[in-house]
Amino acid sequence: MLNSLYQSPVLDRLRGVKHRLFPTPAQVRATLLGRMAAYGIPAPRRLLHIGASTGTESFYYNAQGIEAWHVEAIPEVYEQLVATCSTRPLQHPIQACLSSKAGETISFNIASNSHSSSMLGLGRHQEAHPSIHYVRTVELVTTTLDELAASGVIPSAIDFLVIDVQGAEKLVLEGASHWLRSAHLKGALIETSVEPLYEGGSTYLEIGALLRSYDLHLGECSFNRDGWCDALFARKYWP
Repeated sequence: MLNSLYQSPVLDRLRGVKHRLFPTPAQVRATLLGRMAAYGIPAPRRLLHIGASTGTESFYYNAQGIEAWHVEAIPEVYEQLVATCSTRPLQHPIQACLSSKAGETISFNIASNSHSSSMLGLGRHQEAHPSIHYVRTVELVTTTLDELAASGVIPSAIDFLVIDVQGAEKLVLEGASHWLRSAHLKGALIETSVEPLYEGGSTYLEIGALLRSYDLHLGECSFNRDGWCDALFARKYWP
């Protein structure tokens, strides 16, 4: 009986409240700000999140007082992002399909789930998750991060960058050669993999080499069994 009580839904909810109010050091370390602090990256005042989807992370950013610009490519998903950001004054939605070159019309693949859509083919992703497939395409015109900054759509003084664009991360970074040189940028969190998950995608070694040329260095990456992770990059953090 005591065992069943210990596993009760009521106690599970109470434990959840406790962890939210009194997080353990390990829980704090696992948050974005915790990971950043471990590599000497100050808490950002302004953040750019590319591949924002419906804006799930906007709650965390807003609660931490971080002003964030959320970029989403798919029009109907962008509409949901707008609704999410509308109740959070520090959060700004942007519709754009970012790549290495501007002005190209592409067929963007829409997946059968909510988070696998990509401008790239499924590739190894289809082997790892055979139940997920593309159901249609939508034509989008690409732009670059450098163009968004030059036109004032995003501010030049961004402290931290998050990219999660289903295999196209390197393409986005290649379109940001001027923006990545900004002295304001202190670090980045980039989804990457040991081997490309999507056709034409990149590896963490390729992402690392590109960012190293802008004095952003790999701090930590912990790959899951599918061979991908959210890798943290920072300015020089060693003595």
